[in-house]
Amino acid sequence: MRKATFVALLLIMLSVLPVHAQDDDYRLRVPSAEEYLVTIPAALDYLPEMPGASTASIAEAMLFEMRQTYSDAEIFAQDFNLLSHFYEALTFSKTRQNPIVDPVTWGAAMLRAWLRDHPTDLAQVERLEVPGYWITVQPFDLNHDGIDEYGLHVSFDAFSAYLVLQRDSEDVTGYRFVETPLSWLDQLFPISFGLPSDYEDVHFGDVTGDALPEWLVFAGSTYDGCGHLYMLTWEDGALVDLAPDDARFCYADAFTIADVDGDPALEVVQTETRHDNWQCEWSVTHRLDWNGTRFERLDESPIYHEALGCALHQAEPLMWENRVGEAIRLYEAGLTAGWDAPTDDNPVYFAELERYARARLALAYALDGRIAESHALLADLMAETSTSAAIDAMIAAMSEADTALDICVAAYNVWAEYAVSAFNYSTLPITAEIGREGFIGGLMDDYPPKPERAGCDAPQLIDTLLQSHTFTTEQSPPAQLAALGIAVLDTFSVDFDADGADEWIVWLEARVPPILLAPEAGRYVLSRPPLRRPNDVTSFSVQPIPGQGGLLLVDYAALDFAATNVEYYTYDVEMVYCDEVAIRSDGANQGEVRLWRLGNGEFERVFAAPVCQTQPLEALFTDNGAQLHAAAVTRPVEPAYDSRYGDVLYTWDPAAQTYTPSAVASDAAAMIPDATSAPGDADMTDFLVTLTDTVDYLRDGHREAALTLVESVLADADSSAAPVVLHGLHYFRALALEALGRPDEALAEYVALSRSSPKSGWSLLAAIHIEGTTE
Repeated sequence: MRKATFVALLLIMLSVLPVHAQDDDYRLRVPSAEEYLVTIPAALDYLPEMPGASTASIAEAMLFEMRQTYSDAEIFAQDFNLLSHFYEALTFSKTRQNPIVDPVTWGAAMLRAWLRDHPTDLAQVERLEVPGYWITVQPFDLNHDGIDEYGLHVSFDAFSAYLVLQRDSEDVTGYRFVETPLSWLDQLFPISFGLPSDYEDVHFGDVTGDALPEWLVFAGSTYDGCGHLYMLTWEDGALVDLAPDDARFCYADAFTIADVDGDPALEVVQTETRHDNWQCEWSVTHRLDWNGTRFERLDESPIYHEALGCALHQAEPLMWENRVGEAIRLYEAGLTAGWDAPTDDNPVYFAELERYARARLALAYALDGRIAESHALLADLMAETSTSAAIDAMIAAMSEADTALDICVAAYNVWAEYAVSAFNYSTLPITAEIGREGFIGGLMDDYPPKPERAGCDAPQLIDTLLQSHTFTTEQSPPAQLAALGIAVLDTFSVDFDADGADEWIVWLEARVPPILLAPEAGRYVLSRPPLRRPNDVTSFSVQPIPGQGGLLLVDYAALDFAATNVEYYTYDVEMVYCDEVAIRSDGANQGEVRLWRLGNGEFERVFAAPVCQTQPLEALFTDNGAQLHAAAVTRPVEPAYDSRYGDVLYTWDPAAQTYTPSAVASDAAAMIPDATSAPGDADMTDFLVTLTDTVDYLRDGHREAALTLVESVLADADSSAAPVVLHGLHYFRALALEALGRPDEALAEYVALSRSSPKSGWSLLAAIHIEGTTE
């Protein structure tokens, strides 16, 4: 149905309101579901040009009232064409990240509405011509009763699914939608994430040997050909899945359905050839066998080619599990066998992987106690031509280390640094290959690898050593760590809790969380606080807790110009945006201060805030420590994203045991703008926050709070504010008044809005709350 038809329908609905009638001629009424479905799309057409997120938020607010008034059953009882027009109007953005109406719910419900409005014998058609859908019909007898059920392969919007219908004369559609585990598939994201994007029939017939048919459906992805195999059977009027939980396979056309073990049931067999980016190819045979209750998966051992690529594929997981002896044999055999594929097409890639394999072998030798062999191999590697800055850095770092732990730490640190600062090394294929298991692919894989996998699991080795040793107060912690062979980067010792004994913070050469050692009864209790790592931009000190004993640890990062700082993320500083008057043109904050307090032998964080203006640590606090110079949010745009910060003065709050902002410096505009058409970004932000909070209050039953909030904002509003803002506030004031049982006041608001000029979407919504009298 054309848009003009719905506009005409809206005008007919609103014609019950006499234009020149007095207020006494009106009565409050509850709009029908049909009126909401017609009016909300028309109201959205009145919105001025705004960012998509703003429009979506306003649409959600408009939908709130309809959803509170009518159930889904009442909404979806309306005419299919009306529902379809409404859906199209509210999915203008075609995005699944923030859908205004749920496409899965609406896709199924509108199909039911179409079948209700257009009685159809599914046995007579191969396709259903439903506007906005692509539907094929497949008859089959799922419950073996001699009467067909119908599998509808439905594509709707960016979703597809199998919906199963059974004849039911008591249902208004003539059919019952059968419950099935086959979900709707989202076709927007599979390319990036490898999710199932379509269904494919694999087999229909008795597989279990009970004379009832099973329906085998493969939910696969066009991205990689892999997905989940469903083995569906009829049970108590529904379809249930008999497949094992791990029924993930690739390539639906490769399944064979046959009896391979001589029992009454058939088996599902697939021999699959796999490959990965290590240039390894192998085959594995899968078998699904019926155990009398469900199918269980019985996989045979993979058969690998004898080549370096497959040696890498098998040896890497062994290294992660510290099974270095087995990994050594695989690396040595693979390096002897060489590549199973031609290397001429990309010689740099193959040289890079081979060099990495030899570096991994050197690391395995060291972890196996064969230090001399490790150093000899590293010396050979150091003398060779470079293939990758990252691999060169790993080899050079390991070459300078003497012990197995130091070699492990050296490898770990290279990849830990790479993970936070990918600017240091050129991006060659190795950066996407190593430190991962299985096939590499997709847009999300080209990230720095995990340092404990590409390098060495130094954190696990260090933790094992720490757990094996009792740290006593008779010797300093650094000395005891040195005796364990654990290299120390820096230390900080002070008596945080004023009990006469110092606590120690020890940072290790390994890029792992530092160690806090708190004295207790002649020994040290260890914990691992997430403190920053000492470097050129971090500072650590103590600050007396105002008015009481004990000290706070000050953990402060004052950054240089972020755009030229290649190790920026090393400092673990949240990216926020400060007021332009406080910072340079790079747009980011200049640092962050965190405060930690000792309690029960561990640190707890009591404060964290950005610092917009770079300043020395000693300038953060006033002389008596009662106040702290930092920054606070002055203009939130969205929760936890793109906030604006400004300098403030925090004051110590004894009750809260932290510093709280005493004033906020902000150049934010007034809550309600002085505008005549479209509001500015900041003004729309304030309005959306008010709108969201009001909806939440009403939804949760806090009606007085909703009214108080809206009236407090309206009290400061400018009469020339944009209609979308001012009218929206008045509309929700009317909703709050109506919810509070104050109908006369609510009616007055609706009438005033309906008469307003210029009109807005809220004015249209207000009009359907009013009924004219004939007296």
